[in-house]
Amino acid sequence: MIPPALYNLSSAIELVFTANHLSGNFMSKIRFSFHQLLRFAIAQNQFRGIIPDPLSNISGLDLLDLGENHLSGQVPDSLGMLKNLYWLRLDSNELGSGMLGDLNFLNSFNNISSLRVIGLYSNNFGLIVAIR
Repeated sequence: MIPPALYNLSSAIELVFTANHLSGNFMSKIRFSFHQLLRFAIAQNQFRGIIPDPLSNISGLDLLDLGENHLSGQVPDSLGMLKNLYWLRLDSNELGSGMLGDLNFLNSFNNISSLRVIGLYSNNFGLIVAIR
């Protein structure tokens, strides 16, 4: 369990909880009041829930690592507002519905010139490939 005092660390620049045995719906509890946060990593845990739109309020994020959890639902287009993002890892979750349109959120990344790494594998994303 994440201690409630964590949510008062508004001046934090890095929150990394990778490779623990943390579980629950952490994303619903975080208030996204970390305006100075640069790196947010909760990979390799057992968190559940959706990726909430207000995550994009942490406008300075350059690393967002949510991989290897049990996150579900659609990836919000609002992540495209993270203009400093260079590393986005969403792999090994339960994201998407297996339907056409699951990857439409990628269109919102057109103006993120710093994005260098994006991990989307091992999810439920639907895709139609046009063969010409």
